[in-house]
Parts: sequence; C-alpha cells; structure tokens
Amino acid sequence: MRTPIGHATVPVGQNPMGIAYDSSKGEVFVPNYFEDMVSVISDATNTVIGTIAVGSESGGTAYDPAQGEVFGTDANSSTVSVISDAADIVVATVP
Repeated sequence: MRTPIGHATVPVGQNPMGIAYDSSKGEVFVPNYFEDMVSVISDATNTVIGTIAVGSESGGTAYDPAQGEVFGTDANSSTVSVISDAADIVVATVP
C-alpha cells in the first residue's frame, strides 16, 4: 500500500492511545499506554521531538489552548497528568 502524498507514519511507543494537537506550536501529543510516557511529535518534520514521563497506563488526552496545557489520563494511577506545552513537562498530577 502506498502512503498518500503529505502523509507520514511516525513510530512512537507501545500502544498509542489517543492524540492531542497544539496548532499554535505544531505539536502532536500521543500517550503510549504501556510505556507511561507521552510522545511529542513535530508536525513540521513528522518526527518525535521528545517524550514526557507520565503516570501509569497513559490514555486519552485533551488540549487546552487557553492555558497551553495538555491533560492526559493515567488509568492505573487514577490520576490526570497536566503537561505544559511550553516546556513539555508535567506541571501537575491531579488525583
């Protein structure tokens, strides 16, 4: 199967679960369920530009453009990781 023009496959961690997109920075956040991390992808280069350690069994994500934060569920930890998209780090963990 051929990849359509303008599309790419970007390898991330094991069992990616969900996606959040920051259009102002051109970054995509993908939680990797079995690796307890979120991959950060540049939409300009279609490459992983960083990873962020989060709680156990990371899953669904949502992006808040007003606050510049990504919220990710951590199923096994029963928490939500709050990620700053400016620094690409966890700034809070909410039970």
